[in-house]
Amino acid sequence: MPFPLGDSVLIRWLYKYGYYGVEFFFVLSGFVTENKYINDGAGKLPNNISEFIWGKLKKYYPLLLTTLIVSTLLQFIFYNIEGRWFYVESVDALSFLMSVLNISSGWFFIDNNLNIPVWYISTLMLQWVAFYVLKKIDRGDGKRFRTGALLMVVLGLSILLGDNLCGPFLHSNSARGYYCFFLGCLLCDFYTKRKFDELFCQRTGYAMMSCVMVLFLAAILFGQESAWGNSQIIWGVVLCPSFIWCALAIESIKKFLEFSPLQFLAKLSPHIYFWHFTCYFLIRILSEMVPIRKYYSEIWFYCIVIGFILAISFLSLHCFSVSKKRKMISNLLPSGTMSE
Repeated sequence: MPFPLGDSVLIRWLYKYGYYGVEFFFVLSGFVTENKYINDGAGKLPNNISEFIWGKLKKYYPLLLTTLIVSTLLQFIFYNIEGRWFYVESVDALSFLMSVLNISSGWFFIDNNLNIPVWYISTLMLQWVAFYVLKKIDRGDGKRFRTGALLMVVLGLSILLGDNLCGPFLHSNSARGYYCFFLGCLLCDFYTKRKFDELFCQRTGYAMMSCVMVLFLAAILFGQESAWGNSQIIWGVVLCPSFIWCALAIESIKKFLEFSPLQFLAKLSPHIYFWHFTCYFLIRILSEMVPIRKYYSEIWFYCIVIGFILAISFLSLHCFSVSKKRKMISNLLPSGTMSE
């Protein structure tokens, strides 16, 4: 949908380079996964890899499955109207099964998922598998894991920089996960185990903030690509770790992140992420019945689309929260009480 870019540099950047936010969430996921492992200890890592993966995936899975089913149903409606699939080559049993199993992107195919944004969760699960394997072969001192994590970073960067590298587990989506996720793991290991004093962390944080500001200023003055080189790698290797370090080191940023609206947005954001493609898809189908395409480039129409996505996300959050509360209550009550 050709939504308005306007003359604003910020809007153009968000529109064109917003997907680099995925790099940030891969780095953050690696940091959080390693941090939990450090806090829980090696003894807390399950012996069964499926138990480890499901423990991390289960909070997303009901939302993943719901949006997958809705997106698949919309695909058949669109095919009935247009005679073709929307944004995917085909909808068949294989693509649906791979989407259900969450191995639809970055594993055997670069993209074979029916709810497009879920490629991130699929690739993230691949990183969890690699994380588990590296932890299991580690002797406990962390040396093997750090070496393995560094090799995964090198592998990811090599795939991105090598245009001819592509195949099972060597796709560009896999690469974004490899170098960002394990960079997050290494950052956590470095931050947690080196026991830096607070003043050093603050000074380092302010220095990183200054470097980030210089990068953005250079991009504004000289153009992003010429100033940054490979902007995707700059985001993953430089900017994302810098953002996380600043959030850890600078007290004012810590307090800002604890602001209650941001905490609520953190709860809402997975629902926005899982539903936004489905909402776009529904509008695209509606445009075949009602002449709304001429309004695609209008700002008021763009605001309606955003409002629609937020409304669906709010409803989704409410429904899943109620379902979770009912499940918790049913676990506390005698069998049959809830049905009565």
